[in-house]
Amino acid sequence: SYITSVDGSGQWTVTLEGLAVGPHTICAAVRDTDFEIEAQDCVAYTVEIDPNQLVINYPEPGSTHPAYYVLVEGGCAENTTVWIVMDDEPAIEQPCAGLFRQEFYSLSDGAHTVTVTMLYDGTVVATRERSFTVDATAPAAPVVTSPSTRTTITTPTLTLVGTADPGSVVEAMTGDEMGTWSTRAADDGTWTITLGSAFFEASGVVAGRRTEMTVKVAATDDYGNRSAVNAYTYPVHLR
Repeated sequence: SYITSVDGSGQWTVTLEGLAVGPHTICAAVRDTDFEIEAQDCVAYTVEIDPNQLVINYPEPGSTHPAYYVLVEGGCAENTTVWIVMDDEPAIEQPCAGLFRQEFYSLSDGAHTVTVTMLYDGTVVATRERSFTVDATAPAAPVVTSPSTRTTITTPTLTLVGTADPGSVVEAMTGDEMGTWSTRAADDGTWTITLGSAFFEASGVVAGRRTEMTVKVAATDDYGNRSAVNAYTYPVHLR
């Protein structure tokens, strides 16, 4: 019970906290100086969970994600249960303490929908859906447009010019793929990498000896997808 005083205008206020979800009867009574009830009024009141407490924060609507990791995260009412369903997979059940979080791995390429349902005592309170896309498609392998593989390299500097998927990271590698140099392709897909003496040394090139040097190129997009490798072999004769 709560005790409060009536103000000069005849008004009074009591805040009830910690009421359980479900129906309640709330009564207010006026007592005299002997603490005897002079008047009483009761009302029926039901405490419900606000369905707006269920929100999906991640993934964001229409966002794109790598196949290897997608985070589903949001808010829910305390002491409820959430079901998280990815596409048509079985529901993942979690008790809610204000937040829910679930990680998904190795999702397929394309569109996906995650559905989150909040329940209290087995009764559905609210359901939310969020659609997003997984990009698991590898970019095209980069192409070296210059220099031609018919060009003999005579100095320990090789500037490669080529094309790749716009925005992808292009790697130039030694023939054994142990040494890597990288750059990002421009918005129009063009890229340039200059390989210096360290690359020649890593490739086993010795000055004064005619040989061949293989340069391999590959591209990786922003979602971790890696292209096939293209290889270019150049005649080398360092003076």
